[in-house]
Amino acid sequence: MKNNLLKVLLALLLACSLLALASCAGLEDVIGQVEQEVENVINNNNSNNNNNNNNSTDTTDTAEEEEADAFAVTFVTDANSSVTVYPTQDMTTGGTANATKAYALDKDTGEPTKVEEAGQVNFVVVLAEGYEIDSVSVTPADGYNKLKGGLAETGVETGYRITKITADLTVTVTTKAAGTAENLEDGYAVTFAVDEHASVTVYKTQELTDETENATVAYSRNSSTGILTKDGKGQVNFLVVVDEGYEIDSVTATPEDNYTNLKDPAELGADTNLYRLTKITGEVTVTITTKVAE
Repeated sequence: MKNNLLKVLLALLLACSLLALASCAGLEDVIGQVEQEVENVINNNNSNNNNNNNNSTDTTDTAEEEEADAFAVTFVTDANSSVTVYPTQDMTTGGTANATKAYALDKDTGEPTKVEEAGQVNFVVVLAEGYEIDSVSVTPADGYNKLKGGLAETGVETGYRITKITADLTVTVTTKAAGTAENLEDGYAVTFAVDEHASVTVYKTQELTDETENATVAYSRNSSTGILTKDGKGQVNFLVVVDEGYEIDSVTATPEDNYTNLKDPAELGADTNLYRLTKITGEVTVTITTKVAE
């Protein structure tokens, strides 16, 4: 636009010289108008550039503010896994694949939040062929309430949900070749000492899956996924089986500093001799005694 106006100006000046008209003074007014138009165009362009720059800055600031207003969850995965993050508890649509970071979202509105115990993160671990999950850990342990996982609690076999987030977190995912034995050192050992009239059946999850009868030892596991853990939130679920004509006399766990609760059948609402040792932080011995039924 600017170049075109200058060409017009030069053409008018040339015409003025050639014709030597006395009305050149009038032509000068036209030229003045053209010059004013050129100046207006230049000013408008500068104004538009300034507006564009301001808009870019505002967008960046807004993005930074959104991130700052939500607790961040960083994902660390090995070469045989990746993470897909979902904005809601429905882990079938709207996912972001190969995510390395997510933000705590309000479970009702789906908006980023830094309100303590209001936010959660929903994600699915995607595995390379021939591999399975070895461990999924979240740190720090006091920065959230629970790590839920598996088909029963998330609707997806390798789905996970971190609830009531209160701090920035790191999720570490490790894998192993399918069929590889567990590394029992990844959990705290719970040893059972029982008398001759009782035995123990151990379950891997709170849903009472993958039972092991006549167990003498169990290991702290995530209550939902059954994965071995030493994050201080692991538990052991076990059933005391007594011989006919006998009943439980006592069930105790020591040392008491290495766990939070030993829940009995009444606390669990169970109609069997089911017990749960919660928030295990070290090795524990569970001692079971029986007596003749009254």
